[in-house]
Amino acid sequence: MRDALVVGGVDSGEADRVVHLLTGDGRLAVFAPNAKKSRRRFAGALEPFTTIAIQLGPQRRRAGMPTLSDASVVRSRLALRRGLDTIALGSYFAELGFRTAPEGQPTEVGRWVAEGWDALETAPGTRQLRRAFELKLMSELGYHPELAVCVACGVPPSTAHLDLVRGGLLCPIHRGVAPEVGPKTLAWLRAVLDAPNLDPAPGVDDDWAARAAAKLTGPLSAFWSGLLSRPLNATALLASVDL
Repeated sequence: MRDALVVGGVDSGEADRVVHLLTGDGRLAVFAPNAKKSRRRFAGALEPFTTIAIQLGPQRRRAGMPTLSDASVVRSRLALRRGLDTIALGSYFAELGFRTAPEGQPTEVGRWVAEGWDALETAPGTRQLRRAFELKLMSELGYHPELAVCVACGVPPSTAHLDLVRGGLLCPIHRGVAPEVGPKTLAWLRAVLDAPNLDPAPGVDDDWAARAAAKLTGPLSAFWSGLLSRPLNATALLASVDL
């Protein structure tokens, strides 16, 4: 048995379901036979936002994926369903994590998704939590931004402009259309990336974190738009709750 996060899934025929999981070895799709008809077989283990212990069986030829032979709930996180903000942000974490996680490679993408869900169990969905998660995930995927010198010329910028598509800070000469970011926004960005856990306000008050997160909306949105082949389904729901 090993732990996995349930991040989604699709029905397969009248009785079966394909379940999307995140594990320590990246994303994984498994075939859950009779998952829709037998409530007792998986006993709530296939609900979104759940950490489960799984046991896999042989790969099914027709399905082309391993069979989920057993699953039990480790942590259900039912509290995430209490409001549209927590559902929207929790779904976003799940979808973005699954879409970007490698397959069959050790990764901590699932760790950041789980930490995001854990935070939402006791706190509302906020823009600073969304942006902190995106920064942690970006770094985990190998896109840690350069925040000391201009990525074009290697000189510490007199005024900082941020373009995450190009890799980080830009000086006034090479900024192009990159927006300027102030010292407080940069301090929050660095603190989030340096924090050992997913912390939306590391060492600063919530208002400071909220303002910094709002300043990073453009650069982060541009980065994810460039990385993903198609928009996420959860984005529309996030927009409906202004996150």
